[in-house]
Amino acid sequence: MKNKFFLLTLILVCFGLGQSKAQIYASVTDPATGELIYYNIYSAKPEYSGKCMTDNSTAATSLKILISDSVAGNQYQQWEMKAVAADTATYYLRNRKSHNYMQNSAVSSGDYDIVQVIGLRSKTKPYTVTFIGNGQVLISYADNNAINHYLCAADMDDDPENLYLDDVQDSRYAWYIQRVNATPTGVKNLALKDPVTVNVLNGHIVVGGTRNFSVYDMSGRLQPQYGMRMPGIYIVRTPAKSFKVLVK
Repeated sequence: MKNKFFLLTLILVCFGLGQSKAQIYASVTDPATGELIYYNIYSAKPEYSGKCMTDNSTAATSLKILISDSVAGNQYQQWEMKAVAADTATYYLRNRKSHNYMQNSAVSSGDYDIVQVIGLRSKTKPYTVTFIGNGQVLISYADNNAINHYLCAADMDDDPENLYLDDVQDSRYAWYIQRVNATPTGVKNLALKDPVTVNVLNGHIVVGGTRNFSVYDMSGRLQPQYGMRMPGIYIVRTPAKSFKVLVK
């Protein structure tokens, strides 16, 4: 299977996800070992379980990133996440072995764009990590026109898969970011630990941690579980608790 890692452009000008902006994945020196912390970035799509981002660049080929089977100790699959600031969830992604930074542009290959890497950080924008529940995240960057671009794993033999913001978990747009040498999370052993989260993204209510929920308006009327919402206040009820959210 030719699993490729590509970047799909989506017109989502308002990225308004209500989440904490604190660092979670920053690569810093581990006080226990004195060594820099690196991460593997696994696809969360079950079809690609165990596959992670790999810098496939060589002197003889174009600079590119693929997803491939995880191999213990493969430093081309290990990424340094250089945080922009202490109060943000944005990072520059730099490969441990090649020292290349993940770039914001791509080269076309059929219906797909393969993400490139570049040597200089000054030539790329940082990526934003957005938590979506079940240990999964979205990884994106905003271009100069405030258009968000989401990293997406796919097989180049398949048709591109749409991004549905309401139910993006386990899709090609979802990723597990995991510290190198930790227990693999390509299977869903994080799902039992993560709390239920409710956020708003571009007019959609995104519920993480469970798919057993109901949405009501302020008059108590049951609303469709998924879809674009009219501006207003909504109540999201899960077996564990209820949430009040504002859609602008």
